[in-house]
Amino acid sequence: MTIKQIWFDGDYIYGLADNGETYCQSLLWYPRLRSASSEERSHYTFSTIGIHWRQIDEDISFESFGYKETSRPPQNQSTELLYHKSV
Repeated sequence: MTIKQIWFDGDYIYGLADNGETYCQSLLWYPRLRSASSEERSHYTFSTIGIHWRQIDEDISFESFGYKETSRPPQNQSTELLYHKSV
C-alpha cells in the first residue's frame, strides 16, 4: 500500500491509498506530529515507504496505516498529529 494524500481531523491523520481505500491513525502514536502546528504539519514529503516531517523529525510508515489500533500508545511514548499538502 502507498498513501497518496493525507489530511488531519481532530486527533487522527487520514491517508488515501493508491488502492482507493481511506485509512486513519491516531496521533497518540505520534506525539511530535500531534503537538505540531498546522504550518509544521503542512511541510512533509512522501518516500517509497512513508511520510516524513523534517522540521519536527517525525515519520509514519505506509505500513502503519494498516495496523489495528490499540487504546494506548507504546511504552516510552508520550501521548501527544497533521494536515495535508506536499511541499
